[in-house]
Amino acid sequence: MLTKYSVSFPVVLTVGIVGLAAAATYVKSKKADAGRLMVFGSVYMAMVVAMGAVSISAATVSVGAATLLFAVGGVMFPISDSILSAYSFGPDKHFGLNIGVHATYYLAQICIAWSLAFV
Repeated sequence: MLTKYSVSFPVVLTVGIVGLAAAATYVKSKKADAGRLMVFGSVYMAMVVAMGAVSISAATVSVGAATLLFAVGGVMFPISDSILSAYSFGPDKHFGLNIGVHATYYLAQICIAWSLAFV
């Protein structure tokens, strides 16, 4: 039985795998080296991507303003954290990366907060 905010496991799995691969590819392309933190960072990124995948799945199962805003917020967090990883552990410290981290992070926060208004 589906509840109002159910998720689809195949969607979560597919989006999770694709999202994790995209995050890993982006961070690797920026030549980020987290050293001993790589294992912990990878586990953390997997959890953040899983949260994004669940939010997308909820939006596909129960389309509405709340789930769509939550999905946008859920997608912005892995993007923000990927940029943050490249900025923190990569050789280049471009100011644009710093702006990207903050813009995507605050967009995620705003979208998730706004989603509560439509529940």
